[in-house]
Amino acid sequence: MIAHNIRIVGHLLYRDLKVLAQNLLSRFIDNIVVILVMTILFGSLLPRMGMNASLIGPMIIGTLIQIGFHKGFTMSLIHLYDLAFNRCIDYYITLPLPKKWVFTRYVISFMIEYSIIAIPLLLFGIILLSPSFTLIKTDIAALIIIYFLSSLFLALLFLYISFAYSLEWVKANIWARRLSWLFLFSSTLFPFKPIAQAFPKLSYLFLISPLTYISEGLRSALIGDNIFIPAWYCIGIVATWNIILMYGLSYAATKKLDLI
Repeated sequence: MIAHNIRIVGHLLYRDLKVLAQNLLSRFIDNIVVILVMTILFGSLLPRMGMNASLIGPMIIGTLIQIGFHKGFTMSLIHLYDLAFNRCIDYYITLPLPKKWVFTRYVISFMIEYSIIAIPLLLFGIILLSPSFTLIKTDIAALIIIYFLSSLFLALLFLYISFAYSLEWVKANIWARRLSWLFLFSSTLFPFKPIAQAFPKLSYLFLISPLTYISEGLRSALIGDNIFIPAWYCIGIVATWNIILMYGLSYAATKKLDLI
């Protein structure tokens, strides 16, 4: 039975990859543009304005999370419009496949598409900004795990939004009431330690956001400096959030689609 489910999901993912391959040139051009902007901004402009070179690596990682955040929001809008108008999802939930496998396919598809963008950007960022993007001690195992959990978190979060809220509410309110504070009150754009040193009490607010542990975990695993929150601690926190989102998505999808 599991082999049967894997085979169907594999066919669906193969179709997604074919569609993705048709747009690969466009994605490549997008990556080139982002790499050029990152090189100019982090390699020249910000250092000349007085930014410490040690912040370049952490900020590049934060930029990749920001890209994933916006990509996830785009995915949620696609699903919301489908639920409101096209109802292509009705086809998928009538397949001879447990419903959790349908959502597994959505999650994997997002993670693949995000990785096609994020991994090349990170590699080229390290190469082009190598004098300032210093890797002290990379923990490969922790990096793979925290990256997987981070992309899984983004997929689950925005899938949950797709099924928990209406299209009208998301367009009008989601950024002001949910996503803005989740993103801005996190250490995505800068490391957590300077925040804690400058604003000890306010820094506790940043520890609420799971994006803090995603960004700090990636920095700790890749760069290896002890100024970041330890990667394995972040892995535990992000894994816990993913479990919460899985239950939330299951409940929201069951309610939205009236699944039995």
